[in-house]
Amino acid sequence: MFFYLLRHGQTDWNMQKKVQGRTDIPLNGAGIRQAEKMAEAMDGIPLCGIWASTLERAAGTAEILRKRREKRGEDIRLVLLPELKEVAFGDWEGKTLKEVEKLFPEDYHRWTENPAFQTPTGGEKREELTKRAADAVEKMVKSLKNSGKAGRKDAAAIVAHGGILVYVIAYLLRKETERREIIVENASITKVEYDPETGTGHLVFMNDISHLSQDERTPWKADLRKKEGE
Repeated sequence: MFFYLLRHGQTDWNMQKKVQGRTDIPLNGAGIRQAEKMAEAMDGIPLCGIWASTLERAAGTAEILRKRREKRGEDIRLVLLPELKEVAFGDWEGKTLKEVEKLFPEDYHRWTENPAFQTPTGGEKREELTKRAADAVEKMVKSLKNSGKAGRKDAAAIVAHGGILVYVIAYLLRKETERREIIVENASITKVEYDPETGTGHLVFMNDISHLSQDERTPWKADLRKKEGE
């Protein structure tokens, strides 16, 4: 089967480079348009279900996808999963990265060196995130199996956040020997072929934003592991 992993559209905090985490920030006008373009780009793909984070920016993006399908005569169910909420960034939420660096310099610099292994101050630990992502995938797979929609040609959409999608994708690809950097921008589409019987996943493509014009894309933050000026 196939999973299409979609990141929510833009928010005001994305543009202000603030850490969002669990803070429930809605889509802005540009984010709504991004979500509409992403939903349009998914038109040719038969979906048997949509799962999304309960936070408004992801749930709103997923609802735009569901409504477009409904207008096309498709009866598709949208399920909100708490397990797909964004990473909890604790004391960093609501602050820009420059503010985080000033207030929590040691934690911040350890995080920029290796964000997969450093917990944000007061935030969610890597082990917790790994388990949460696994629980989300297994819950979706169980639901699809029960409905008879976990076959080779079946496809489902997951609409969530940049942080937690990294862990979801990593879980789907957990049997791959290649280790890759996982990046998902606003309103991006990532496709993974997944065999629920063996737990084997194959990355088809990642971070596709070709459906957005250059002006419609959210400016991407610099690689945090590089020194300024590199």
